[in-house]
Amino acid sequence: MSKVLGSQIQVGASGTAANNLVLDASANNGTASLYMGAPGTPSVPVAMINSLGQLGLGSLGAGSGVVTNANGTAIQLPGGFILQFCTSALIAGNSSTTITFPTPFPTAFVAGVSSCSGSDNSARGANIGNPTKTQMTLFSNTAASGYYFWFAIGN
Repeated sequence: MSKVLGSQIQVGASGTAANNLVLDASANNGTASLYMGAPGTPSVPVAMINSLGQLGLGSLGAGSGVVTNANGTAIQLPGGFILQFCTSALIAGNSSTTITFPTPFPTAFVAGVSSCSGSDNSARGANIGNPTKTQMTLFSNTAASGYYFWFAIGN
């Protein structure tokens, strides 16, 4: 099950399950983070990208693996989920670009989130659409061009 809760996307069994994966993007400071736990009560940090494009990894657990290539980074999480992320190429205003994932999801794309990269994030926004096991489309919905962080999760 997945559902949107404000700036968060929850992937898991219930709103209170400790083993949920929660994606949280903040347009205020240009960060995106993933943690395990119930929404609003992060308990195990997994990954965070800050406004400088720097990645911080938390506790991934046994059986995790990391793949990095020209398309971004993919992290195999315990339980079969895969977290993938990167910063997009420059997207012109009011247009879109196709994001090819670093590694295909074996079963399905589950959820994705994007956040503006840079200091003028209040003037920009993006949506994710057309997801498949290998790619998704990132749509810029403002006149300003820009770079965007994105996260995708699947299994």
